[in-house]
Amino acid sequence: MSCNSAEVAANDGSSSSNGDEKHQQQQQQEVVCVTGAGGFIGSWVVKELLLRGYRVRGTARDPSKNAHLLALEGSGERLTLCRADVLDCESLRPAFAGCHGVFHVASPVSNDPNLVPTAVDGTRNVMNAAADMGVRRVVFTSSYGAVHMNPNRSPDAVLDGTCWSDPEFCRQTDYPVTSKCEDEGNQMVKPYKFSNQRLKDLGLEFTPLRKSLHEAIVCLQRKGHLPVATLGITITMTMSSISKANDNNGDQKRQQQQPQQLVCVTGAGGFIGSWVVRELLLRGYRVRATVRDPADRKNAHLLALEGADERLSLRRADVLDLDGLLTAFAGCHGVFHVACPLSNRDPELMAVAVDGTRNVMNAAADMGVRRVVFTSSYGAVHMNPNRSPDAVLDETCWSDPEFCRQKDMYCYAKTMAEMAATEEAAKRGLELAVVVPSMTMGPMLQRALNLSSTHVANYLTGAKKSYPNAVAAYVDVRDVARAHALVYERHDARGRYLCIGAVLHRAQLLQMLMDLFPQYNIAAKCDDKGKPMVKPYEFSNQRLKDLGLEFTPLRKSLYEAVICMQRNGHLPVVLP
Repeated sequence: MSCNSAEVAANDGSSSSNGDEKHQQQQQQEVVCVTGAGGFIGSWVVKELLLRGYRVRGTARDPSKNAHLLALEGSGERLTLCRADVLDCESLRPAFAGCHGVFHVASPVSNDPNLVPTAVDGTRNVMNAAADMGVRRVVFTSSYGAVHMNPNRSPDAVLDGTCWSDPEFCRQTDYPVTSKCEDEGNQMVKPYKFSNQRLKDLGLEFTPLRKSLHEAIVCLQRKGHLPVATLGITITMTMSSISKANDNNGDQKRQQQQPQQLVCVTGAGGFIGSWVVRELLLRGYRVRATVRDPADRKNAHLLALEGADERLSLRRADVLDLDGLLTAFAGCHGVFHVACPLSNRDPELMAVAVDGTRNVMNAAADMGVRRVVFTSSYGAVHMNPNRSPDAVLDETCWSDPEFCRQKDMYCYAKTMAEMAATEEAAKRGLELAVVVPSMTMGPMLQRALNLSSTHVANYLTGAKKSYPNAVAAYVDVRDVARAHALVYERHDARGRYLCIGAVLHRAQLLQMLMDLFPQYNIAAKCDDKGKPMVKPYEFSNQRLKDLGLEFTPLRKSLYEAVICMQRNGHLPVVLP
């Protein structure tokens, strides 16, 4: 077995003050092996295991052709690539030596002449080698093809884990891949029912197919496998446009080389701002990002984004400095005003929120920008003591300014800022779309902890001992970023767009965290046990759904937020 990087064992030492946490971080993690690590599924399995803190041994026929694995987060310390072939049992044994578990993902591609031997004999080799080396637990990657290919299955039957394909039928059947229906004369076959309950019972929430398709196409565009088809400012990919583009490579090249729209993002270094910049870069825009100090290392993460080298520039600007904004907005087609004060304790809270917003709107109008997307806040919607608990929260709802001023200055500032943006847009003839996100969760692009991540971390570490008898609204930061792009790209999009994915009681949020990460000691208790639990209210995010946004499950947002904090050293890595 040959490996191209050395496995690094963690130190056992720990300091007295944070001894338990550091020991948990430094303890030797379980070693697992992934066969076929360089493939489509295998690469993502390796990524997931590294994020969960495992030491991973990835097998490949030629480790030198799998450089993408060595670029994964955590690969430098915890990933080893080993040369092994599933048809060579002797190469599998050293690969599995010392492993706690094996993930057998390797599989032949459809045109592989060794299809059956690789699939069957290779699998037997993996199972026997694992047993020979004392591995007790194996996860095998099968296929939907082993389940649904049965001509005797009733069309009304529910496809589940008890279903098997008919081997003889499979051997005789070969379905060609086509792009048009070959049987347009007959009635369309109806989708069958299926059950994925066993995985749901383990806590898995499935990603909407629309989102998977969108990200797959953006990835293909980014890697040059598909042209970036820009129609106005809307990226549109259809089977017909792809087909036409493939027929004319000259058109493809001209399309890829044409200058993209230039947009500016204020507050680009923050939690939401960073993801907005990333989303815009992925969509092919040239982005001018304003920060207070472009040379500050805290903004370095922006320069590491995909496409940043060619299409991102950082500009020094402060929303309280009108001249700086005029320079930043020069030549821009649109402005995303994301910059906002951080908390009630920010001494510039009202000035940045209200005066800064007026400056942004006026600078945009002065520089000929016609379209502005403003990032408001859920705090400008829900803070109204006169709202009925049975009312549906939507874009028509506004917080009561006086109530906010007395109870929460941040909500007051965001309410007044949105009102100022609306007023200035009407006065200056700007096209204004407003994204109204709730408490925003998910992984961070920046290194520093943001407030919502701190909120989660404090429960996991036990720093927060109690929680209020209250509900809150949550949304994934990537959904917020996509919402900004969607409302910008729809020329008729105007007004407010409520960006909420879920409303939960704080106790439900903590239970979700405990289900996902039982290894952490979450000990917070409700500080108002004597009263009935406040019920979550209803809300409508239909306006964004109508634009095509599918919201990420909160469970996924929380999981990836915690993994990100572990990776950045903000949380100890506590293995189950």
